[in-house]
Amino acid sequence: MLAQAHLLATIALSLLALWLATRFIGVRHAQRIQAQTVASLQTQLATRDQCLAEAREQLARLALTDQLTGLLNRAGLTQQLDYAAQRALRHGCSLAVIMIDLDNFKRINDQAGQDTGDQALITIAERLKACARGTDMLARVGSDEFVLIAEQIADNAMARQLGQRLAEAIETPFELPDGEAVILTASIGISLSDGRTPGVELLRHADFAMHHRKRSGRSGVSILPMTPTRG
Repeated sequence: MLAQAHLLATIALSLLALWLATRFIGVRHAQRIQAQTVASLQTQLATRDQCLAEAREQLARLALTDQLTGLLNRAGLTQQLDYAAQRALRHGCSLAVIMIDLDNFKRINDQAGQDTGDQALITIAERLKACARGTDMLARVGSDEFVLIAEQIADNAMARQLGQRLAEAIETPFELPDGEAVILTASIGISLSDGRTPGVELLRHADFAMHHRKRSGRSGVSILPMTPTRG
């Protein structure tokens, strides 16, 4: 009887040990599953946050971009001009704003249709980008108006040289769908300061210089040096 009782006790202890081991293994397994689940959720949340951040960044870019040409739009120009004016003030650098208005552009739309007009604007935008320096910023601010922000312009001669280069690029013949070659010209106005003029004033004076060029016969460059605004 004693041997039998001892055997039964041994079996009972073995079963208890097996049950405890099974419970322990089950808890560890559950913990691993829980940890994996948490890690997976954290990864999904991080991916979602990254996607949301990229989407917000994309929306912000779109809000500042002209959808036809891919250049800055008026809002983007205003932002970048403010930044450029602040840099010019901080470092005492020169800053030029170049207003470009295509002459008689309406006749392309009237003669060949809006799609052709849009393609012409895209082509002009590409030509202007090719002429601009790497640090220059280019915007389309109207149906056929462009603005270039140019920092580190040494003097009137350098500003005029840049304006002439833009004008010559625009004047390269443009072929219509019917094969007719047309030549576009531009009235260009430039305002130049030593870095202490607010961006909005530079833009206003560049627009004034551009309209002065139009009144003087179009197709050319007018430059308007500015007296710095002092605080």
